[in-house]
Amino acid sequence: VFRRIGIIHEDHRYNAVMRDLSKTGALVEGLLGVPLGTDLVLDLGAGQLAVGKVTRSQDAQIAIEFDTPLVNDGSGGLCTRHRVSPYALAAAGMPSNPSTSAPVLDRSRITAL
Repeated sequence: VFRRIGIIHEDHRYNAVMRDLSKTGALVEGLLGVPLGTDLVLDLGAGQLAVGKVTRSQDAQIAIEFDTPLVNDGSGGLCTRHRVSPYALAAAGMPSNPSTSAPVLDRSRITAL
């Protein structure tokens, strides 16, 4: 798997690359120095937000275990059980097109997590 996603921590959204995905978690690349136990939200796109906790952190890779397992999407893939409405995302300040309007990863901020 090589998929660009967003990672939300507190009031910040970071760009990252998902390397592996299962029903119970994901392996993500692109964030440095994230402590074990950090709560994160993965923005998988199309209103799919998966809440999880960092279970492994090595160099720029982190493993995240989801609080709620993903489900089969009916065509061999995985998706979240519920999607968040685009209106709710806009009201929360999420970018309408995350791939083009999300801020660039500021590694100096990540290491301070």
